[in-house]
This record gives sequence, C-alpha cells and structure tokens, in this order.
Amino acid sequence: MGSHTALLNEESFQENQSRTRGGTSRASTSFTDYPSDILLEILGDLDLWDTFSFLSVCTAFRNLGNSRFLWIDVLKRTECFRPLPIPVGTDINDFNLIELQKIAWRTHHLEINWIVYPEIRRVADLRLRVPVDGQRTNILSVIPGTPLVLVYQERTCRLILCDFNADNVRVLKRMDLERPSCSALYDKLGVHLVALFTDAGGASERSLCVLGVEYGKEGGANLEEYFSAPSTISCQSLFICENIVGVIPHSGGETFLRVHITNFVTKASAIISIEVGSPINHRSRPACYVCNATPYIVTNSNHCEFEVYHCPTNRLPSTVGGPQNLEGDIIERSGALVQVSGVDDGEYHNDSFETAKVWWSPMGLHAITVMRYDRYDHGTYIRFWPKGEEDEPPERCYLEGSPAYFNGRDSPWPMASSPSGNYAVIILDWMKHSSSPPITTLYLITFLAGPGAIKSLCLDLPPTISSRFICSVGIDERCGVVYLTCTNGRLLAVSYV
Repeated sequence: MGSHTALLNEESFQENQSRTRGGTSRASTSFTDYPSDILLEILGDLDLWDTFSFLSVCTAFRNLGNSRFLWIDVLKRTECFRPLPIPVGTDINDFNLIELQKIAWRTHHLEINWIVYPEIRRVADLRLRVPVDGQRTNILSVIPGTPLVLVYQERTCRLILCDFNADNVRVLKRMDLERPSCSALYDKLGVHLVALFTDAGGASERSLCVLGVEYGKEGGANLEEYFSAPSTISCQSLFICENIVGVIPHSGGETFLRVHITNFVTKASAIISIEVGSPINHRSRPACYVCNATPYIVTNSNHCEFEVYHCPTNRLPSTVGGPQNLEGDIIERSGALVQVSGVDDGEYHNDSFETAKVWWSPMGLHAITVMRYDRYDHGTYIRFWPKGEEDEPPERCYLEGSPAYFNGRDSPWPMASSPSGNYAVIILDWMKHSSSPPITTLYLITFLAGPGAIKSLCLDLPPTISSRFICSVGIDERCGVVYLTCTNGRLLAVSYV
C-alpha cells in the first residue's frame, strides 16, 4: 500500500507544478481518480473493519462494494481467524453479491458488538410443553451458523429439534430416546452429527446411536437416526469424527486408555490402546475433542496436570467387521503430545478448587477452574496454554463468582465452549456480602493469540432470568447467540449482535 501512496504523492506534486498558463488551472489528481482495479488491490491489504471504513469515505469508494470478488477475498481472510455466520463447510464462493454483503455486515457487527458495544440485543423465547414445572431440559447441541438447537427433556425422555428463525420460532421434530449419559458432536456440510451413549437401564441396556440433523441453505431441517447398536462396555467419554465413533469405557486406575472405535457406515471396529503418563480414575475423566478432523483426548490428573493425546483413527480397518458390539483388533499408541501444569499457584490445594471444564482446540489447551474457600469467598479462573507454549505459565483471567447451579451440584456446569474452541460462555453467581442475594451474570470469553490472550465480557441478563431456573447453556459463535434452558420449559436465545 506504501507504493500506491508514493505514486499518488508524486503525481499530485507534478500536477500542482503544471498549473495552466493564462489564469486557468487544472484540478489536481484525486485518490478517487485511480482505476478501480488499483483501489481493489489496496483493499486486498485491509481487514474487514478497515474495509468498511474505507468504503464509507465517499460514494466512489462505496461503489467498490459492488464487487463480488472483493467480499469473497475479505471474507476468506476473515475466516482464517474467526468463523463466519454461515453453516460449517459452506463454500463462500457459492454466494451471490447480496448474500456476501449480508454475511460481511453480520460479521462486522459481531466484531463491533464484541469490542465496542457489548450488550444483549434481543431475547427470543420458545416455550416447550412440559408435564410439570421444574423439569430439567438440557441443551445437547447448537448447530453452528443456523438457528437450530437440539435439546433433551429428561422426564419425558424426548429429543426436541427447535428452530429459532426470526420469522417463526417453532419446534421442528420430537424423538423418543432414553436419557444419554454421554454425547459428542461433529459438523460437516449440511449435516450435524450427534453421537449418544445411553445406559439408563444398566449394563443390559447400554447402546450407542448416531443421529443426524440435516439442513439446507433454504431453511428447514430434519432429525434422522443413522446408526444404533447395543454395547457391551460402559462409557466415560466419547467422540465422533466423520464416520468414526470412539468410546472410552470406565477404568479403575490403569495407566492406559482403551478407545473402542467403530465406523458406523461400514461397521468396521477396533480397539486403540493409549499409554498415559498418570493413572486414569473417577476424578480424572478423559475429555474428547475433535480439531481439524482429528480426535484428541485430554486427561486430568488430580486437577493439577493435563495431558493431550492424539487418537489415530486413520488406522481403523476399512472392511466390515463382525457383530456390532464395538470389539476388534488392538492398535497400540503411546506418548503424550502435550503435557502442562494445570495449576501454577502452590497455595491452592485439591480441596479448594475443581476443574469444571477443559478442552483442546487448534489454538491450545483451555481450562476453567472453580476456586472455593468458604461459602461466600469463591472465584473462577479461566486458563489458556497457547499451542507451542505449554512449558510457559498459562494466560489466565479471574472472574468473581462461581458457576450457578440448578438443583444442586448434580446439575451440569452452566458453561459451554464453541465448536472452534475460541469462545466460551459461563453463568456465575456472586455476592457483594453474605446477607445480599446472589447476582447472576453471563460472561462471554474469547481466546486470542499473543499477549492478553483471554478477553471477557460481562452481560447483564434480563431480571426475568434467574440462575435458580437455568438448566443448561450453549453458544453459537457464528451467529452471536447464547442459548439457555429453564425449568419452566422455556428455551431462550439471547443475541449479543
């Protein structure tokens, strides 16, 4: 861009020096007189924020916004560091000019609202039919870049697919299903896959199923069952990646993980054995995450040390296996890819804190730790180890308050991370003093590269929403929406855009 500026200055100088003789003058060259292709080349060096600033200077610059290739270029560069408000896997080249402009504007508003004007913009409400007040309804998944949410009602044992389209908030489909003990998600173009493990009836009724939420560009969606089979093992954690489902059974202090994997399309199966550095027990439940179509497993030893492992599902046999009981050949795999210290402050003891959530993303390792000293003195730490800097002290952010619980500690933690791992949402209660009622706050967390890698924003929930009635929470980073379920059957979409 510097070469274009130098050229402009030189031409302007020559033009001013060649004023016409006889009292008349010629106008000096203006920046707007440059050919459109040169101006578009300059725009190619600007981010989305600066692009909108450039186009707002004058009418001539604003007309450059009618170039479809301009928006394709700037959106592709934007997509490298933040998801766009479109479904996963969508090719930006498939949109016309008007659609590209709308995508760019919404992405721009996401950045503005996040950085400049953080506040709740809109709350949409969908009331689900419940037999009795107080029934727990949990968010199973939020389909990224769409208004679709999948929830589960515990008392009715029913999956419900909801559509929060601005013009028509509604329930699309219901499906009966035993209460799942574990779930996992995976997105690809036009399909949102959900793996569910159920064992409500004990060892004799364990089963694994895979559901698909199919949706299209023109709206509408359907919920279908892709796979279902009984299981002879328990499930401590699981993942789904492309056509592969991995199940980690419960273990009693072993120094290795066995991952039972199966291809739910070809029915091929195998067992992967992963040697771990610390014994796996009931306090160090492994967590599974899929990044860039690769499964990773995070183990946690006494809340003080994390290890990250890669699960080599590409070695799964492609041929059809035997019966659908998740058994097969053993594939050996050992060695931690990443090992970090979870708590770097020596004064904290195991009884004073608890790791509420830990996840792995392309950016690195993330953890949320709840500190408890007494009834009124507590706080929440967000920790982040950027990839490649695991030996360094983590970036961290302190939030006053502790996660709000519905119906006691047996409820799920009121927090969720986005599919990319770059964003998280958490609902906290805090008290000014022992006699004051708790104040419910919603925090949006974002993880960035470089110094100050953790940013947090506090949003005030409407007074009608209390932590005592919130069952679960979810986030769609692409559309800027936080979803909440309440005990009275309400499903809320809280938009911060």
